Amino acid sequence: MPVEQGARLLIKAANQAGNTNVTLRYYDANHQLRTGSNQTVPGLPLEPHYTHDLEDWINAVTSGTGANGWATPMIAGTQPNQTVTAPLKTPPALVKSMGVIVGAIAVCLLCALLAMCGAPILLIAGWVRERRASRRVSHDSASTEPAEPTDSTSMFSTDATTPTGPSTQPNAARPIAITDHRFPVGMRVALALNTLLAVGTTGVFLAYLVTVIIDAISLTDNSAVLAKNWHAIVMLTWLSLVAFAWLLAEIIVDTCRRHARNRAIASIDDDADMNNGHDAAARSRCDIGKDGKACIGSGHVIVATCVVVSAALSLALLAFWGLLC
Repeated sequence: MPVEQGARLLIKAANQAGNTNVTLRYYDANHQLRTGSNQTVPGLPLEPHYTHDLEDWINAVTSGTGANGWATPMIAGTQPNQTVTAPLKTPPALVKSMGVIVGAIAVCLLCALLAMCGAPILLIAGWVRERRASRRVSHDSASTEPAEPTDSTSMFSTDATTPTGPSTQPNAARPIAITDHRFPVGMRVALALNTLLAVGTTGVFLAYLVTVIIDAISLTDNSAVLAKNWHAIVMLTWLSLVAFAWLLAEIIVDTCRRHARNRAIASIDDDADMNNGHDAAARSRCDIGKDGKACIGSGHVIVATCVVVSAALSLALLAFWGLLC
């Protein structure tokens, strides 16, 4: 392929290698040399002249026929019709070799695996952090005389060594800033869904490619089954694209929310005229609650980055194979 240009290149390469005894035949048939349809359809007959020509060629070659000893022309058959010239050289794009594809698949699955291993670690670390915070609050409450109880001050743990503002009462509990390391519920769902889709869709597509290769080698006709499976993989690919867009939206919204909360905290802490009670109430009105500083830990950043990289690589690989076209 292409039919005329490709044949000329083959003949030229053979002649340059010292072989001038090249026989070329064209047939009005499909890629399997069968007639009646351009598509692969079961039961189509072979082109009637093909087997006869093949028999004659084998007999002539085994008898030692040279380039000048053939009774028929060296190039014959149905007149080909190549309408477009193919470029002799096609510069590669991002994917320059099979190694790039294999490496991208490996990185995609590795990032997904790291995310799945990191998720339970984050859950355990969060549980341990909450247990320590609750014990510290209990210890400080028992060792200090409680201030006047209000709904707002009850939102904060106490730590006499970490004040967030001036105290107007000598024995008042001073609130501390507890970093909010948790992902919002929506982002958790989006992270889990993208991880599952990245692994699942990539795995299903690799299984599809293996099936196609096995069918091609064994000459098995599973075109109907493969067509249905292809449509299923395309649907999974579009679902992965929607899930990835949702994850990016969740990350952007959560980042903006945490930035706004941190600005609210900074504006409250910079107000030297606000006492602890009003500070806590203002934090409550700003929806700060007990979270204090609104930022996530390095572990959460690593897990989220692994999920984003895995999902992005999965979509890039699927797009490379034309699943988004």
